[in-house]
Amino acid sequence: MCKDLIEMLSRRPASINDAKFVNELTRRVMWNYVCETWSENSDIDGYFTDNQFKKDGTEIILFGDKRIGRITIQEDNNSVTVEELHIQPDFQSKGIGRFLLKEIIKNSSNMNKVTRLMVLKSNPAQKLYKDIGFSIYKETPERLYMEACYAET
Repeated sequence: MCKDLIEMLSRRPASINDAKFVNELTRRVMWNYVCETWSENSDIDGYFTDNQFKKDGTEIILFGDKRIGRITIQEDNNSVTVEELHIQPDFQSKGIGRFLLKEIIKNSSNMNKVTRLMVLKSNPAQKLYKDIGFSIYKETPERLYMEACYAET
């Protein structure tokens, strides 16, 4: 991970003006995995409908002034759930997702909460999630449901 890159990152609450960016980003980064998972157009369309922009809980990830991603987090009494984490392809594999998730896991742990997420089985990001401490607690034919508690690494 490039320290200079991480120092240039920030997050801000999403606004309605980010809807187009978020929806296009989701389609761009998830298209191949969704098509590998489902073959019916109605299932593919359903995925993108279910995962379209919602303002509540969504933050825009910035590199300087440039929007490079989105993260959507929901919290309840026992857990913090990362519903979406999408990074533009030219900023992937630079440690950004790892950095953000480790930060979320640590903050969740400080509140005595587990961090959860869901990943399509066709998405290779599951390797990253396992590498930083997520383990599978539930599985369906299409998805892995994972959780992590903070551990100093």
